[in-house]
Amino acid sequence: MKIIPMNCTNCGHTVDVDFDNPCTFCAYCGSKLMLDVEAIQNLLIAKEQTKQNANEQETKQKEIDAKTKEVRIKEEAKLEAMRIKKKSEHSSDFFILLLIILFIMVGIIPIVVMSCNENNRKNQLKELSLEIEECIEDGDYDEANKLNRELNQLAGELSGSDEDKWKEQYNDYKYLIEKTRREDLGIEAQKITMTKSSSDIRKYNREQAERYFEDLGFYYITLVENDPIINIFKKDSISDVSIDGEKSFEVGDVFSDDDEVCIYYYPD
Repeated sequence: MKIIPMNCTNCGHTVDVDFDNPCTFCAYCGSKLMLDVEAIQNLLIAKEQTKQNANEQETKQKEIDAKTKEVRIKEEAKLEAMRIKKKSEHSSDFFILLLIILFIMVGIIPIVVMSCNENNRKNQLKELSLEIEECIEDGDYDEANKLNRELNQLAGELSGSDEDKWKEQYNDYKYLIEKTRREDLGIEAQKITMTKSSSDIRKYNREQAERYFEDLGFYYITLVENDPIINIFKKDSISDVSIDGEKSFEVGDVFSDDDEVCIYYYPD
């Protein structure tokens, strides 16, 4: 005896129907009910098929799990063999690593030493700057010039933008020292008549050009270093020169001795 629940088509209540007796009456409204035997049979068949498919799927999954376990065991055995092999090679790997570290240290130590030296020079330059400014304030211009020359020499031991920065600082101090000295002595700016043209001076090297302007009486002389890669065949030669911003001047032109002279040159 198989009891099948179904809903009454008249009142909607659930009624238990005997599968072997498809004709019955609703216990709630008395309506006659007919069980669709064929539909129920199809439903039962479908449920049975679903159960069978689930069993088959479970069997397949067990087979897959068994194969997966077998593969995992083989992989673990392979990894263990590799681990043993690596362990035997550990001593040689450690020696190689040690050599690599030594090579790195050999390369790093000079860089660290160089960096420390650069920092020491920068600290010395800062101390010199303070001493120069104190000398200017005290009116000791000879000592200020002496310290400024030391600053310029120390700046030449730096590299890159740091060297350029402190070279520029040297020029600024050189101008400030002379300007302050003249103001203290009441010396007014003097007129200077050019004895050579800008094109003549461009034929000089850096040292000759700097000496020429100093001999004329200019004291604000700035040296501007060009990129040597631009022209490697003109080392220490003059690329341009300007006085108070003028790059073209002739013999007889008149300037002030406190005008800035810029000498653009290619380094050695």
